[in-house]
Amino acid sequence: MKIISELIIRFRWPVIVSVALITLFFTYKLFHIQVDSNLINSLPADDPDVALFKEIGKEFGSNEIGMVIIKGENVLMPEVLDDIRMITDTLSGTKGIISVNSLTNIQHLEVNEDDFQVSNLINKENTPKNISEADLLLQKITADPMIAGNLLSKDGTSSVIICSYAGDIKIEEVSKKIMEKIEKLPVKNEYYFAGGPFMVAYVSKVVSHDLAILIPISFLIITFLLYLSFHSARGVVLPLLTAGLAIVWSMGLFSWLGLKLSMVSNNVPIIILAVGTAYVIHILNQADHQKGSDKNKKLKKSAFTYARSGKPVSPDHHGWISIIYLWRISKYDP
Repeated sequence: MKIISELIIRFRWPVIVSVALITLFFTYKLFHIQVDSNLINSLPADDPDVALFKEIGKEFGSNEIGMVIIKGENVLMPEVLDDIRMITDTLSGTKGIISVNSLTNIQHLEVNEDDFQVSNLINKENTPKNISEADLLLQKITADPMIAGNLLSKDGTSSVIICSYAGDIKIEEVSKKIMEKIEKLPVKNEYYFAGGPFMVAYVSKVVSHDLAILIPISFLIITFLLYLSFHSARGVVLPLLTAGLAIVWSMGLFSWLGLKLSMVSNNVPIIILAVGTAYVIHILNQADHQKGSDKNKKLKKSAFTYARSGKPVSPDHHGWISIIYLWRISKYDP
């Protein structure tokens, strides 16, 4: 470690230029980092259940299903059915959605002795016009086990609109587009988004929000604590600069290697910021005890300081690697 530190000090200008160039490269890559908010991709690829789930989706086109749930006192009331119809039409007209099922477009099989008839569950003839007609239709529909408990709750206070996604699309983009479209509709009743695709869009939003909020807050808190400790610009700038470079390098490397941020890895910058400043604080403390030395002695002592401060760094790195290794092993346990 001492030899490395002496070489860094001897060739300090080439090192500074190299660090600046590498930082510029990783800064450029940082703007292209992507967020993988699909929870399935966070699971081990060779897990039997995960492999089966993906194989089913590949075999049958898609296993991604989204839901929009509408609530009301009686979802068969005309105003609620109008909302369901609007959302159903919006989903059906969205590129990337291959099928939509709801109360307003589901087919119903009605058997009469030796004959049967297939028609829409709710059509122009039986559409309720008031609460009494809605209650009568509710009693009829809830008697059908294919509908009650699936598209319609047994008490008639909520209904679900189910949409299936195509297998060769960007689920997050389609889900965001759907949410934006529905939010612009004049829907009068309460509605909620559910299902894996909408969860993907929500997780992506949470990850981006956390990065935009937590990193600046962490910088401000650590800046305040560093100033209380050193009462100097050097004591604030150097630790933050080191941690900032580490964040840019690590996130830029993430992007360069084609890796994507998840709900777990989006905390990496915060951890680097908290841990990365500690080693610079050790070096600054050692440097404060070397004031008054001539230039050559300062350089030698700086190398010695780096070497001494580097000793605790190595065990910390081994500790982090051990934690990651054990975490990966635990994910494959049956």
